[in-house]
Amino acid sequence: MSEHLLRAQAGLELLADAANGEPSLGDVALRIALAALLGAGVAVIYRSSRDPDERQPGFSHTLVLLAPLIAMVTVAVGQNIAAAFTLVGTLAIVRFRAAVRDTRDMAFVIFSVAVGMALGSLNLVVGLAGFAIVGLVVFALRAIELKVPGREGALLRIVVSPPGTDPAAWRDVLARYVQGYSVVKSSVDRKSAELDLRLSVRGFDPERSPALLVDLLQVPSVARASFAPDEAT
Repeated sequence: MSEHLLRAQAGLELLADAANGEPSLGDVALRIALAALLGAGVAVIYRSSRDPDERQPGFSHTLVLLAPLIAMVTVAVGQNIAAAFTLVGTLAIVRFRAAVRDTRDMAFVIFSVAVGMALGSLNLVVGLAGFAIVGLVVFALRAIELKVPGREGALLRIVVSPPGTDPAAWRDVLARYVQGYSVVKSSVDRKSAELDLRLSVRGFDPERSPALLVDLLQVPSVARASFAPDEAT
């Protein structure tokens, strides 16, 4: 397998050398096409490692497009340092309109960028090896995550009114559903006389969330309750 990669790497380098250091149209097209292919692979890994409700709309398309675009930038810059700084300044203007909900999504953005840069600079071995190793690490982390009972960082919101009410009642309800919890954020609204609690719960099955919310709302002091599978709410 390694011999085939080295031969492919040598073939790409020969294409560039044949044009006296200036990549030919065929060479550029091959680099961008390979980057797009691996970018699609990054998108597949992303979708396979996230639950459907955790996937951001259009994010997979972004990952696919990033790799060939970065490959184009890398080919365009080449060894021109001045052009590199110019492009960095230009790209710094670009901002994501949609907020990234999970820091792991940013890792996939960097993953796609790295693949595009590797293929754009003729580092085929680096691009494919990095794609394979990072992909294996992602799936390994996903397998570990699925084996852990419940979800770390699942967010439960409880609104108590009035604020000074004894919490024993709703704590008893929580004890029947979760292994533990910690207060992430608490605030008091003076006008509505409500205590807003954000709790990070552990050892909780998300499928039992409807039953938990119904039981919490049976407590007289609980005005509202909501559950989210992560801390993005």
